[in-house]
Amino acid sequence: MPIDNQQLQYFNGLTELEELDLSFNAFTDLSALNNLPNLKEICIYGHYEDVDISSLINFPKLENIEMDTATDITILGQLKQLKSLDYRSDEREFDCSKIEWLTEQLPHCKFDFCLPSEQWIEQGLSDLNFLYCLALRGLKKRECEIIHSAIC
Repeated sequence: MPIDNQQLQYFNGLTELEELDLSFNAFTDLSALNNLPNLKEICIYGHYEDVDISSLINFPKLENIEMDTATDITILGQLKQLKSLDYRSDEREFDCSKIEWLTEQLPHCKFDFCLPSEQWIEQGLSDLNFLYCLALRGLKKRECEIIHSAIC
């Protein structure tokens, strides 16, 4: 049975908890989570609706986040201790300026973003010129030809 917003409160008081995987549950707001002072890693994959992640700034030791939700990821810029962010989105109109802004705010963080390839095929890769590393996975031959012609 998936965990909902109200049931998140049952995790409070697990003061030694360092890792929490809440993937494939039914909550949309993490604000019920508190009193997890040692939380270092959270995983929130598999949500079909956006999740309000603003309460993540209340975890002073949070170093690693894995997620595929939350359209507004700019709140994560306040997590100066963040070491790793793995973010996957199927949002077709994702604003890549959010990624650039985050990389500027968190220069010591390792980022792994997975965004829909269709978006980059249509708009080109020039908006991603701030990246140090880029992996394009699962592209079809025709998509590679389009990218090549856009770069050359």
